[in-house]
Amino acid sequence: MTSMNGSAPPTEAYSAEKPLPLVAIGASAGGLQALERFLSGVSPAGIAYIVVQHLSPDHTSILPQILGSASRLPVEAVGDGTTPQPDRVYVIPPNASLIMQAGQLRLQPPEPRAVRRPIDLLFSSLAQEIGGRAVAVVLSGTGSDGATGVHAVKRAGGFTLVQTPAEAEYDAMPRAALATGDVDYVVPAAEMPAIIAREVQRRGVEGAAPTRTPTDEDELEAIAQAVQSLIGHELTAYKRSTLRRRIQRRMDALHVTDLGGYLHRVENDAREAEALVSEMLIGVTQFFRDPEAFEALSREVVPSLLERASQQSIRVWVPGCATGEEAYSLAILLREEARRKGQAIPALQVFATDIDESALATARRGRYPAASAKDVPRDLLDTYFQKVDDEYEVVKEVRDGVIFSAHDVLSDPPFSRLDLVSCRNLLIYFHPAVQQRLIPLFHYALRAKGYLFLGSAEMADVATGDEGPPDHRNHRAPWPPPVISERFSAWADSA
Repeated sequence: MTSMNGSAPPTEAYSAEKPLPLVAIGASAGGLQALERFLSGVSPAGIAYIVVQHLSPDHTSILPQILGSASRLPVEAVGDGTTPQPDRVYVIPPNASLIMQAGQLRLQPPEPRAVRRPIDLLFSSLAQEIGGRAVAVVLSGTGSDGATGVHAVKRAGGFTLVQTPAEAEYDAMPRAALATGDVDYVVPAAEMPAIIAREVQRRGVEGAAPTRTPTDEDELEAIAQAVQSLIGHELTAYKRSTLRRRIQRRMDALHVTDLGGYLHRVENDAREAEALVSEMLIGVTQFFRDPEAFEALSREVVPSLLERASQQSIRVWVPGCATGEEAYSLAILLREEARRKGQAIPALQVFATDIDESALATARRGRYPAASAKDVPRDLLDTYFQKVDDEYEVVKEVRDGVIFSAHDVLSDPPFSRLDLVSCRNLLIYFHPAVQQRLIPLFHYALRAKGYLFLGSAEMADVATGDEGPPDHRNHRAPWPPPVISERFSAWADSA
């Protein structure tokens, strides 16, 4: 059927009864080329696309015109109150934030520059508004905007895609999203539209993720129990979505087509149990990862730590340290801030722990490929690293202050009398119940006026009263502990 002018009638727009699948695409530095690649692969499929790119507030944007030349769909700037239509691309205007509310795209005043995260804001509003029909896409960009929103979309039943970091001109945003453990596809930008169309169709008219049968859950539990029996690692602590994805990767590698077959393989081969555990250990880390987070740490926490350094050593714990870049970054940050202020170099003990022995071996060596140091400021690179062949080695005086050891945060006793616990992008892999168990453990490990440094998708909102967790009520540190996170939230310590 066609309309009177011969054209096809418009596809039904968004409605509360039958909302469209909405694809939100976040990009920042280097994102234009990625956006063009993405849109060049989009075909009409009854889906609406919303582009949020970090734009200068001081210039008129010609992004709709630029993207329009790469897209087969109409591209337009979003106006306040726009109702999304299928097979259209909407672009955020400069100097605005964007949310979805009651079926409409609503423009918001921009947040202050220091905390502005327009991609997270849109992703999170879509998760709340349409749940399983939300699709989050993270393309090239600096910083970590989008990571929190990816987590929200995944929790709401939607699905998520991230540009392959090696393809991204700037890989910080893709890597931050990957660190959440909530990414379904890591692919080049041009391949994303076909995956989205296929996934939307597969999920059907209700747009929800496929129902998982009790048998699947039983087999997942049996695989986790088999691993724990064979090598003592607690896979049941991980989120089911994370566990499923990692098991699927092992099944694909082994050409095993069902969970029952993979369970049989694990039960009869301890090497496969070890391979699955290795698959679970993401190890996404780099020096000074997310510079904004380190700037916040330097501003909010380091002065306090240096002030107390004259009376006691500074003790830091980095659980889940992987290959050690985060631990060395913290040691360098503290030494450099003391040097900058003309203070004596503090007595520093950084305890960096992980269950991955091969990663710890790399960390103890302290030598990394040149690409690993690309985010290290030049003056710090010259001061705290030395070039050895084609690699950079952390100088001995910094290495001597960092102690790497095997430790399972889920089962081994915590360190104690700590001034700072840096646990970024580890909690997000675990069930909420496990997170609720670990936050009090970190609190117990802290000295009075100690700090907990978390990732952008993590919160320390354990459900306890002001007096603290029952097991630790007599501990002298305030509850909850002061937190400085990548989202720049801080709890003032009045004790």
